[in-house]
Amino acid sequence: MLKLIIVDDESIIRDGLVNYIDWKKLNLQIAGSAPNGEAALELFTRAPADIVLTDVKMPHMDGLQLIENIKAIAPSTVIILLSVYSDFKYAQKALKLGAFDYILKPVDVKVLESTFTNAVNYKLKEMKNESNRIPFIEGSDFDHFNSKNYPIKLQEDLIKALKAGNESGVMAVLNRMWKLFDQKQYPLNLIKRISFTILDSTIHFIIEINENPSVLFEGQDPWVEISQMNSGAEVYGWMREVFCRICDFVRSGKKHKNNTLVKETIKIVENDYIDSSFCLNAVSDKLYVTSNYLSSVFKCGTGLGFQEYLTNYRIEKSKQLLRNMKYKIYDVSYAVGYADPHYFSRIFKESTGMTPKEYREKFI
Repeated sequence: MLKLIIVDDESIIRDGLVNYIDWKKLNLQIAGSAPNGEAALELFTRAPADIVLTDVKMPHMDGLQLIENIKAIAPSTVIILLSVYSDFKYAQKALKLGAFDYILKPVDVKVLESTFTNAVNYKLKEMKNESNRIPFIEGSDFDHFNSKNYPIKLQEDLIKALKAGNESGVMAVLNRMWKLFDQKQYPLNLIKRISFTILDSTIHFIIEINENPSVLFEGQDPWVEISQMNSGAEVYGWMREVFCRICDFVRSGKKHKNNTLVKETIKIVENDYIDSSFCLNAVSDKLYVTSNYLSSVFKCGTGLGFQEYLTNYRIEKSKQLLRNMKYKIYDVSYAVGYADPHYFSRIFKESTGMTPKEYREKFI
């Protein structure tokens, strides 16, 4: 029977899901429940579950942050989202982060049972495939697997370099890893198992960038390929080839993706600059990326920080309006997204060296 954790900040919903759904019928056992993502993550680290059902909006840590944290710890965990219709954009973002599916509130029991039947079947099939393809670790090999010699830090460095498309960095880490295997005389089965762990994280990353893993693996099943290899050197050669291909893709795709993000951001600025509450977070929510990432990409693409670009755009629009005498200065302020005319005048002078009144007089 698979284990399930339920996360929702509304106790009525949480308790109702725990107590009034026949989980045994769905081949599931409740491993625990939590009122927010922070508590759920703590529960998950103490008692990992196969499936997690989580709400989106919660205090301390929301559902999206929880998904990212759990997937970092255990990428194969099946996560299902609870979402009201108005939060649909969050459900879309959750699917990009690796969520299995989402269920709309108020919960329809039939929909819930259907969703969990699919999730359980998926998880059981995945577990069966994994048991067939991952080599058995004999007792003596656990000394390596559980010891300080296990290359966790190297794995983290490898994935970090891979995400950056840094081929030389990837190769350097891969070489250090195989040198360690040789020095510690790792058995082939253990090398294969570590390789599977790396591939699991790699596939999760590929899905994050909206690419089909089978494309980058050229239609091969990586687990089957590695399982059939007869030496650590053969595994190394295959991994090296795959990672070079992924780095090429990341480098070519990242530039295109970043250019698209910059263009979309500029388009949103042009549409929404009138809103006085408009900010970078509003754009990042629309584009389903983090504000920090968008800020970095935007500055790299335009040479300006987002706020500087927005201010410049608003000032240019205000100049056009100031040349028309039918608009009062406070009307111009509101029209370009400044709710406080005094603040608008200060920003305008900082940008142009003149007050709005002086600018208007200059062009009359």
